[in-house]
Amino acid sequence: MDIKKVTVIGLGLIGGSWAMALKKNKPDVWVSGVDIDADALAKAVAVGAIDRDASDPAAGVEDSDVIVVAAYVSVIPTIVRRIIPHLKPGCIVTDVGSTKKAICDTLGAEMPPGTYFVGGHPMAGSENRGIENADPYLFDGTAYMLTPAADTPPFVLTALQELVGALGAETVIVSPADHDFMVAAVSHLPHIVAAALMNSVGCLADNQQGLLHLAAGGFKDTTRIAASSPEMWQDILLGNREKVLSSVSSFRQALEEIEKAIEKQEREGVYRFLARAKAWRRTIP
Repeated sequence: MDIKKVTVIGLGLIGGSWAMALKKNKPDVWVSGVDIDADALAKAVAVGAIDRDASDPAAGVEDSDVIVVAAYVSVIPTIVRRIIPHLKPGCIVTDVGSTKKAICDTLGAEMPPGTYFVGGHPMAGSENRGIENADPYLFDGTAYMLTPAADTPPFVLTALQELVGALGAETVIVSPADHDFMVAAVSHLPHIVAAALMNSVGCLADNQQGLLHLAAGGFKDTTRIAASSPEMWQDILLGNREKVLSSVSSFRQALEEIEKAIEKQEREGVYRFLARAKAWRRTIP
Protein backbone atom coordinates (compact mmCIF):
# COMPACT_ATOMS: atom_id res chain seq x y z
CA MET A 1 0.00 0.00 0.00
CA ASP A 2 1.41 3.37 -1.04
CA ILE A 3 0.77 5.76 1.83
CA LYS A 4 0.80 9.35 0.63
CA LYS A 5 -1.32 11.13 3.24
CA VAL A 6 -1.75 10.56 6.96
CA THR A 7 -4.10 12.51 9.21
CA VAL A 8 -3.51 12.78 12.95
CA ILE A 9 -6.58 13.80 14.95
CA GLY A 10 -5.57 15.20 18.34
CA LEU A 11 -2.24 17.02 18.55
CA GLY A 12 -1.34 16.50 22.17
CA LEU A 13 1.74 14.69 23.45
CA ILE A 14 1.08 11.39 21.64
CA GLY A 15 -0.56 12.74 18.50
CA GLY A 16 2.01 15.51 18.19
CA SER A 17 4.89 13.08 18.68
CA TRP A 18 3.31 10.71 16.13
CA ALA A 19 3.18 13.48 13.52
CA MET A 20 6.68 14.76 14.31
CA ALA A 21 8.25 11.29 14.13
CA LEU A 22 6.49 10.51 10.86
CA LYS A 23 7.58 13.79 9.24
CA LYS A 24 11.13 13.25 10.47
CA ASN A 25 11.46 9.74 9.08
CA LYS A 26 9.07 9.88 6.11
CA PRO A 27 9.22 13.50 4.90
CA ASP A 28 7.46 12.66 1.63
CA VAL A 29 4.27 11.64 3.45
CA TRP A 30 1.80 14.53 3.68
CA VAL A 31 0.59 14.91 7.26
CA SER A 32 -2.66 16.65 8.07
CA GLY A 33 -3.37 17.64 11.67
CA VAL A 34 -6.78 18.06 13.27
CA ASP A 35 -7.48 19.62 16.65
CA ILE A 36 -10.17 21.78 18.20
CA ASP A 37 -7.42 23.86 19.84
CA ALA A 38 -6.24 26.52 17.39
CA ASP A 39 -3.12 27.13 19.47
CA ALA A 40 -2.15 23.45 19.24
CA LEU A 41 -2.62 23.54 15.47
CA ALA A 42 -0.45 26.64 15.16
CA LYS A 43 2.30 25.10 17.28
CA ALA A 44 2.18 21.87 15.26
CA VAL A 45 2.67 23.83 12.03
CA ALA A 46 5.44 25.92 13.59
CA VAL A 47 7.49 22.88 14.66
CA GLY A 48 6.98 21.12 11.33
CA ALA A 49 4.85 18.31 12.74
CA ILE A 50 2.12 18.77 10.13
CA ASP A 51 1.81 20.11 6.59
CA ARG A 52 -1.78 21.26 6.95
CA ASP A 53 -3.97 22.19 9.89
CA ALA A 54 -7.72 21.75 10.24
CA SER A 55 -10.20 22.30 13.04
CA ASP A 56 -12.85 20.19 11.30
CA PRO A 57 -12.21 16.42 11.24
CA ALA A 58 -14.27 15.97 8.07
CA ALA A 59 -12.04 18.38 6.15
CA GLY A 60 -8.87 17.09 7.75
CA VAL A 61 -9.36 13.45 6.71
CA GLU A 62 -10.11 14.16 3.07
CA ASP A 63 -8.15 11.79 0.77
CA SER A 64 -6.23 10.30 3.72
CA ASP A 65 -4.76 6.83 3.40
CA VAL A 66 -4.30 6.39 7.15
CA ILE A 67 -5.99 8.26 10.02
CA VAL A 68 -4.63 8.20 13.57
CA VAL A 69 -7.07 9.17 16.32
CA ALA A 70 -5.13 10.40 19.37
CA ALA A 71 -7.81 11.22 21.92
CA TYR A 72 -9.24 10.07 25.25
CA VAL A 73 -10.58 6.53 24.96
CA SER A 74 -14.12 7.64 25.80
CA VAL A 75 -14.36 9.95 22.77
CA ILE A 76 -12.55 7.83 20.16
CA PRO A 77 -15.75 6.11 18.91
CA THR A 78 -17.50 9.48 18.58
CA ILE A 79 -14.63 10.91 16.52
CA VAL A 80 -14.46 7.87 14.25
CA ARG A 81 -18.21 7.91 13.67
CA ARG A 82 -17.96 11.56 12.66
CA ILE A 83 -15.32 10.90 10.01
CA ILE A 84 -16.75 7.64 8.64
CA PRO A 85 -18.86 9.38 5.95
CA HIS A 86 -15.71 11.14 4.68
CA LEU A 87 -13.36 8.16 4.37
CA LYS A 88 -12.09 7.22 0.95
CA PRO A 89 -12.15 3.54 -0.12
CA GLY A 90 -9.22 1.62 1.31
CA CYS A 91 -8.69 4.06 4.18
CA ILE A 92 -7.22 2.67 7.41
CA VAL A 93 -8.25 4.15 10.75
CA THR A 94 -6.27 3.44 13.91
CA ASP A 95 -6.09 4.92 17.38
CA VAL A 96 -3.62 5.24 20.26
CA GLY A 97 -5.99 4.50 23.14
CA SER A 98 -4.88 2.59 26.22
CA THR A 99 -7.85 0.19 26.14
CA LYS A 100 -8.75 -1.81 23.09
CA LYS A 101 -11.46 -4.48 23.27
CA ALA A 102 -14.52 -2.24 23.64
CA ILE A 103 -13.26 0.19 20.99
CA CYS A 104 -12.29 -2.53 18.51
CA ASP A 105 -15.54 -4.48 18.96
CA THR A 106 -17.61 -1.34 18.46
CA LEU A 107 -15.81 0.32 15.59
CA GLY A 108 -14.88 -2.86 13.78
CA ALA A 109 -18.58 -3.53 13.25
CA GLU A 110 -19.34 0.03 12.12
CA MET A 111 -16.68 0.61 9.47
CA PRO A 112 -18.04 0.82 5.90
CA PRO A 113 -17.05 -1.94 3.45
CA GLY A 114 -13.60 -1.33 2.02
CA THR A 115 -12.39 0.69 5.02
CA TYR A 116 -10.63 -0.70 8.07
CA PHE A 117 -10.19 -0.05 11.78
CA VAL A 118 -7.19 -1.50 13.62
CA GLY A 119 -6.59 -0.69 17.26
CA GLY A 120 -3.21 0.68 18.22
CA HIS A 121 -1.41 1.59 21.43
CA PRO A 122 2.16 2.92 21.69
CA MET A 123 3.76 1.91 24.99
CA ALA A 124 5.28 5.32 25.45
CA GLY A 125 4.28 8.55 27.06
CA SER A 126 5.01 11.18 29.67
CA GLU A 127 3.35 12.84 32.61
CA ASN A 128 3.55 16.05 30.57
CA ARG A 129 0.84 16.99 28.10
CA GLY A 130 0.40 19.03 24.95
CA ILE A 131 2.10 19.61 21.61
CA GLU A 132 4.77 21.66 23.39
CA ASN A 133 5.99 18.43 25.02
CA ALA A 134 5.81 16.35 21.82
CA ASP A 135 9.03 14.58 20.86
CA PRO A 136 9.91 12.92 17.52
CA TYR A 137 11.99 10.39 19.46
CA LEU A 138 9.25 9.47 21.96
CA PHE A 139 8.62 6.07 20.33
CA ASP A 140 12.24 5.10 19.65
CA GLY A 141 12.89 1.56 20.86
CA THR A 142 9.44 1.15 22.38
CA ALA A 143 6.77 -1.49 21.85
CA TYR A 144 3.79 -0.44 19.76
CA MET A 145 0.78 -2.73 20.10
CA LEU A 146 -1.57 -3.39 17.18
CA THR A 147 -4.80 -5.30 17.73
CA PRO A 148 -6.19 -6.38 14.34
CA ALA A 149 -9.44 -8.28 13.94
CA ALA A 150 -9.39 -11.86 12.69
CA ASP A 151 -10.50 -10.68 9.23
CA THR A 152 -8.11 -7.71 8.92
CA PRO A 153 -6.47 -7.99 5.47
CA PRO A 154 -2.70 -8.59 5.54
CA PHE A 155 -1.98 -5.47 3.47
CA VAL A 156 -3.67 -3.31 6.13
CA LEU A 157 -1.52 -4.74 8.90
CA THR A 158 1.61 -4.44 6.76
CA ALA A 159 0.90 -0.76 6.08
CA LEU A 160 0.52 -0.01 9.78
CA GLN A 161 3.62 -1.98 10.67
CA GLU A 162 5.61 0.10 8.20
CA LEU A 163 4.34 3.31 9.80
CA VAL A 164 5.11 2.02 13.28
CA GLY A 165 8.61 1.18 12.11
CA ALA A 166 8.97 4.71 10.75
CA LEU A 167 8.20 6.01 14.25
CA GLY A 168 11.14 4.01 15.58
CA ALA A 169 8.95 1.53 17.46
CA GLU A 170 8.61 -2.26 17.32
CA THR A 171 5.22 -3.76 16.48
CA VAL A 172 3.64 -6.21 18.91
CA ILE A 173 0.52 -7.89 17.52
CA VAL A 174 -2.04 -9.18 20.03
CA SER A 175 -5.79 -9.58 20.32
CA PRO A 176 -7.75 -6.69 21.87
CA ALA A 177 -8.58 -8.83 24.92
CA ASP A 178 -4.96 -9.85 25.47
CA HIS A 179 -3.91 -6.22 25.09
CA ASP A 180 -6.27 -5.10 27.85
CA PHE A 181 -5.06 -7.85 30.19
CA MET A 182 -1.39 -7.03 29.64
CA VAL A 183 -1.60 -3.25 29.88
CA ALA A 184 -3.74 -3.51 33.02
CA ALA A 185 -0.73 -5.16 34.66
CA VAL A 186 2.19 -3.15 33.26
CA SER A 187 0.59 0.25 32.67
CA HIS A 188 -2.71 0.74 34.47
CA LEU A 189 -1.77 -0.89 37.79
CA PRO A 190 1.52 1.07 38.05
CA HIS A 191 -0.43 4.30 37.67
CA ILE A 192 -2.79 3.30 40.47
CA VAL A 193 0.17 2.30 42.66
CA ALA A 194 1.96 5.60 42.01
CA ALA A 195 -1.19 7.59 42.78
CA ALA A 196 -1.92 5.53 45.93
CA LEU A 197 1.65 5.97 47.17
CA MET A 198 1.51 9.70 46.52
CA ASN A 199 -1.84 10.03 48.29
CA SER A 200 -0.64 7.94 51.23
CA VAL A 201 2.54 9.92 51.76
CA GLY A 202 0.71 13.16 51.01
CA CYS A 203 -1.64 12.50 53.92
CA LEU A 204 1.34 11.83 56.20
CA ALA A 205 2.95 15.03 54.97
CA ASP A 206 -0.09 16.99 56.13
CA ASN A 207 0.88 16.09 59.67
CA GLN A 208 4.65 16.25 59.32
CA GLN A 209 6.06 19.49 57.99
CA GLY A 210 8.94 19.09 55.56
CA LEU A 211 8.33 15.40 54.87
CA LEU A 212 8.04 15.77 51.09
CA HIS A 213 11.21 17.87 50.98
CA LEU A 214 13.06 14.67 51.88
CA ALA A 215 11.71 12.82 48.84
CA ALA A 216 14.72 11.64 46.86
CA GLY A 217 15.23 9.84 43.54
CA GLY A 218 13.54 6.58 44.44
CA PHE A 219 10.33 8.21 45.61
CA LYS A 220 10.28 10.66 42.70
CA ASP A 221 10.87 7.89 40.15
CA THR A 222 8.16 5.71 41.66
CA THR A 223 5.56 8.48 41.76
CA ARG A 224 6.45 10.35 38.54
CA ILE A 225 3.43 9.10 36.61
CA ALA A 226 1.09 10.24 39.38
CA ALA A 227 1.53 13.72 37.87
CA SER A 228 -0.29 12.61 34.69
CA SER A 229 -3.70 13.86 33.59
CA PRO A 230 -6.51 12.70 35.95
CA GLU A 231 -9.04 13.23 33.14
CA MET A 232 -7.21 10.85 30.82
CA TRP A 233 -6.58 8.23 33.48
CA GLN A 234 -10.12 8.10 34.80
CA ASP A 235 -11.17 7.18 31.25
CA ILE A 236 -8.51 4.48 31.03
CA LEU A 237 -9.17 2.87 34.42
CA LEU A 238 -12.94 2.80 34.03
CA GLY A 239 -12.66 1.67 30.42
CA ASN A 240 -10.61 -1.37 31.44
CA ARG A 241 -12.49 -1.98 34.68
CA GLU A 242 -12.48 -5.78 34.81
CA LYS A 243 -8.80 -6.26 34.00
CA VAL A 244 -7.73 -3.37 36.24
CA LEU A 245 -9.62 -4.81 39.22
CA SER A 246 -7.93 -8.17 38.64
CA SER A 247 -4.51 -6.51 38.69
CA VAL A 248 -5.37 -4.52 41.81
CA SER A 249 -6.37 -7.77 43.53
CA SER A 250 -3.02 -9.33 42.64
CA PHE A 251 -1.18 -6.29 43.99
CA ARG A 252 -3.20 -6.37 47.21
CA GLN A 253 -2.11 -9.99 47.76
CA ALA A 254 1.53 -8.97 47.33
CA LEU A 255 1.12 -6.15 49.87
CA GLU A 256 -0.53 -8.52 52.32
CA GLU A 257 2.36 -10.97 51.90
CA ILE A 258 5.03 -8.44 52.86
CA GLU A 259 2.80 -6.90 55.54
CA LYS A 260 2.38 -10.25 57.30
CA ALA A 261 6.07 -11.09 57.03
CA ILE A 262 7.05 -7.77 58.62
CA GLU A 263 4.34 -8.02 61.28
CA LYS A 264 5.56 -11.48 62.33
CA GLN A 265 9.22 -10.44 62.01
CA GLU A 266 9.87 -13.26 59.55
CA ARG A 267 13.29 -12.34 58.22
CA GLU A 268 13.28 -15.17 55.70
CA GLY A 269 9.85 -14.16 54.43
CA VAL A 270 10.91 -10.54 53.96
CA TYR A 271 14.06 -11.68 52.18
CA ARG A 272 12.16 -14.01 49.83
CA PHE A 273 9.72 -11.23 48.94
CA LEU A 274 12.51 -8.79 48.07
CA ALA A 275 14.71 -11.35 46.32
CA ARG A 276 11.84 -12.56 44.14
CA ALA A 277 11.11 -8.97 43.11
CA LYS A 278 14.77 -8.38 42.28
CA ALA A 279 14.87 -11.50 40.12
CA TRP A 280 11.71 -10.52 38.23
CA ARG A 281 13.04 -6.98 37.74
CA ARG A 282 16.16 -8.34 36.05
CA THR A 283 14.05 -10.09 33.41
CA ILE A 284 12.72 -6.80 32.01
CA PRO A 285 14.47 -6.07 28.67
